[in-house]
Parts: sequence; C-alpha cells; structure tokens
Amino acid sequence: MRDALAILALTVALSSSCTSARCAEGFVELSGACVDPNAAGDCAQACGEHAFCDATVFPNACKCVAGYDGDPCGWVGVIDDPEFTSDIESSAWENYGRVGAVILPDEVSSKGRGEAVLDSSVVCNGGGLAQQVQMPPYGSGAPLIAEITYRTLGVGDMAIGFDRAWTELPDTHDEWQSETVCLGEGAYGLDPGGSQVSVRLAASERPSTCLDDEPGGIRVNRFVIRPSAESRCPAPGEVFDSGANGGEDGWAFTIEGDAQGGIAPNAGREATSGARLYRDAQALGRGVMTTRLSVPLPDDEGFPALALWWRGSAAELFDAKIWWRGSAAELSHATSETLDEIERRGRPVETLVGTGAGQNYLYCLPPWTHGSVLDLSFALRGDHSDDPQELAVDEIELRTTEACSSGTELLDPGFEAAPIRWFGSSLGTLEAAVLMQADRALARDGSEGVLELKYWTRDAEISVETYVLVPEMSDAECPVARFYSRSTALPPSTQVRWLLGRADERSDSIQTLGTWELNEVPLPSSWSGRWYRLRLEVSPLLPLRGTIGDEQIFLDDFSLGTTTDCPVP
Repeated sequence: MRDALAILALTVALSSSCTSARCAEGFVELSGACVDPNAAGDCAQACGEHAFCDATVFPNACKCVAGYDGDPCGWVGVIDDPEFTSDIESSAWENYGRVGAVILPDEVSSKGRGEAVLDSSVVCNGGGLAQQVQMPPYGSGAPLIAEITYRTLGVGDMAIGFDRAWTELPDTHDEWQSETVCLGEGAYGLDPGGSQVSVRLAASERPSTCLDDEPGGIRVNRFVIRPSAESRCPAPGEVFDSGANGGEDGWAFTIEGDAQGGIAPNAGREATSGARLYRDAQALGRGVMTTRLSVPLPDDEGFPALALWWRGSAAELFDAKIWWRGSAAELSHATSETLDEIERRGRPVETLVGTGAGQNYLYCLPPWTHGSVLDLSFALRGDHSDDPQELAVDEIELRTTEACSSGTELLDPGFEAAPIRWFGSSLGTLEAAVLMQADRALARDGSEGVLELKYWTRDAEISVETYVLVPEMSDAECPVARFYSRSTALPPSTQVRWLLGRADERSDSIQTLGTWELNEVPLPSSWSGRWYRLRLEVSPLLPLRGTIGDEQIFLDDFSLGTTTDCPVP
C-alpha cells in the first residue's frame, strides 16, 4: 500500500511539473502525465525467465516475450494453424506471389489430415505461403527451432524464409520427410518483447522443370516453431568446434573408398589439431568435412566476415561450400549417394588451390547469409593422383568488419573490400584464378576495387556467382541487374557469359571490349523480394587451337534497378 501511494504521489508531482505536450529530458508522456520510465517500479532486473521489462507503461511491468504466456511465462507458440487444418480464409496463412498456394484442410495422407499445396505454377512464379509472426528476441529463452514435414516432386529444394534469411531444405523426391532447422538471428524479433517477422514457405529457387512446363510441386503437412532443449544450435557469431579440437558439437566427416577423415593432431595451424581429409597416392575415394555456424546480422561495427586457416596439397583443387545439410542427413555413414547429394547441393565459397603451405583467408559474407544458421563444408575430390592428397582446416571464425560494409542486397557491388577474397567462385582448372584487386588503375572510374577473372589456357573454366535481392517495382517496370565489364583480349579466347537462376533459364554474352561496357540482366519480376542467382562464367570456346598468354576479364560496379524495357515472358 505504501508503494502504491508513493507511485501515485510521484505521478501527480510529475504531471504538475510539466505539460502533456512537453516533458523534461529523460521523461516520457503517458496518459497525459510526464513520468520517468525508470522510476517507481524499475523491473529490468526483476523479470523472470522469458519475460522483459515493459518501459512503455507506468509503473514499468514485467511481461512475457512473444510466444510465451502465463505466470511464470511458458511457451504457447507463434504459428497459427501449424498443421493446416483450417482453410486459408480462416487462418493467419496468406498467399504471396502472382499465383496462389492453397490449403486443403481435409486432405488425408500418411502423415495425417491437412496440407499446404504449392503446385508447379506457384513454385515457378516465386509464390508461396506466408504468415506474419510475432517472434521473441534472441536470448529470451531456449534457442528456437523450426520443424517441418514436407514432400517435393520435380521442383528441387524447398525453403523456409524469415524476412531475408532463408534456409534451403533437401529435395525429398516425392517422399515425405521431416527436418529440424536451427533458427538464426534473422528469425528473431528485434524489440525487447519481440517483433514481427515474415515467415514464408516456398521453393528455394526456380527449378529447371519450369522450362519444360512439367507438373510437380511442394506439399507441407506440418510447420511449427518451438524451443529446443535437445537440438544444439550455434549462437549468432558462433562456429561449432572452430579450433577443430574434437568437441561434442563439431565436425562431421563423410568419406568413401580409401579416403580418410577426422580430427588429426598436428594437422592445424602451428601444429595444433585440425580437421583433416587424406588419401594415399594412387588411392581412390572422396571425402567431405562439415561444421555449422550462425552468421550474425550486420551491426554498427560493420558486416559479418568469415576467416579460416587451411592447408592443401600443392597443385590440387579443393571445394569449399556453404549450405544446410539437414537434420536427417547421416553424414557419418557415407555412401556414394550421400556424397553425390552433397556435391549437388550447396553454394560455392571458393575453389581452394593448394600450395602445400598454410594459408589464412578472409571473406565478406554475402547478404543472403546474414542471420542464418548454415553448414560450411570442405571437399576432397575423387580425382586420381600419383601423389598423396591432404586438406586440413583450422581456426574458423566469424568476425564483423567495416571493410565488408558494402550493402544488403548485393555482395560488395563495387568490390571495395579488395583484397578480401570473393565469396562464390569456382574453378575447373589450375590455369585460372579469381582475384579481388585493390587497384584504382584497373577499376572503373578510379574506384577502390575490381574483380579479375584471369586465365592462361583456352579450356579455362571459371564461375563467379552472387545472389541478388530482386527489387520491388510497379506494374509498368521490370527489375534488372547491371554491371560493367572489359577484357584485355579482343576477342577473348574463351566464351564469357552471364546465366540467370539455378535453371540457367536466361543467358547472354558479357561485353568483352577493351573499354568498360554496361551489361543488363533482366530479373524475374515474380520473384520480387526474393534472392535470385546471377552467375558469370568463363568456359572453353571450341575448337581449342593454339596457345594464349594471360587474359583477363574485369568486372565492376554491380547495381540493382528497374527498367521499362521489359523482356517478353
């Protein structure tokens, strides 16, 4: 009673000392009175688990964060109709895209009643189902996971999106499959009590079957978000077993044939332990080693970057990829089919060229990774070799650096982060390289950086890819990606072109003149607000005749925009 009277007296005193229109510095207006939000009931230290101190009321009060309710706060969920037992008009699910998905509440399968159905027309046009969800902030309770039971046919991988953070799930080949996904920082609310996040179910990319108008689609039987006590998920900025010491949560090794894999003493930097793949001379077999990381969101200090130490046998190529391997993947029990699936999935980090010595690499992480939990893999190819082959990795770290502060819709569009390495390149031969050059003389308009594709053989194979966030536009406009290019060989001895999407549904030659020339790539307007792949490729131009010296293709100044010169669908 005494506390209540004190609160009342303070409220009256404050309201008499200022007007409702103007409050002194440090005070806020509530119900016509000027009050100190931290006075008379500061609960910031007193709130229990899964609760926060609501400073927008006077006196301050403890409330449950989004997804929790009761006293004490307990999980009640955030997804409306997680099993799709209500029609779309009666639930919080809604269509997005030009062609609508449907909910069939009375559909019965081996997984039970109720399904969401995304047929091929929905998938091909970038559509899906969405729900606006109040998500709690990270750290307000146990880490959250998403559980989904789904089936895909003829459309490749499906995906779950949380605003701009998307997780790819494997193709089930027309079989029902359940997956558990760790939620990254991008899936959580930003405010103390939580905030709204757009949760979406869709195809990960436009599949090649869309070109042939083949039937197929995605069906989802259940989608739920819940706290996880049993699934270990990395915290934002964390890498599982980053020092390759053999921790409980760490590396998974998948090997076949005579390949070997594991945590090995003296294999890491400065002769510490390291994650290692190995194969004897003349032996056959492939291997993949994988760890998990949680990419944080950008902050005031810059954008996230990936650092690692590695060592590979001289003059050998090794593949680094980033992907989501799925909870159902038994990576420790290798089969040729498992490795085939790993090689098919994922997005390239870089083709590593071994020198026999340890190397420290740093990459700016592309914006499509921000706020996501992903798997980082390193592969020993199955190529025959007369010499032993070894790949060792150690000291993987997520950092935040101002050097990577370049954008949220494109990865380093002006290559200003040079000489930090380019994330998303692949090589098919040793006689080629992808270089980030911090050279004003090479760059367009004297800027800080430029991307160089260099090769010295006619059968060179180089690929660099980036995922762009397709811009929104009016009905009279179409989205477009633009970039500049020039070549040192006129004409080049190779084929140089851009390709759009996983299905390579559109392609064209890149301008390869001696001066900087503009290239325009039409993007699918139906995928507005979604990430879409743009790949730039150097490949052999048949017939292969004669020898060549060094040739370079320079790329610079990528941008996104709109145009009224729309392509014919």
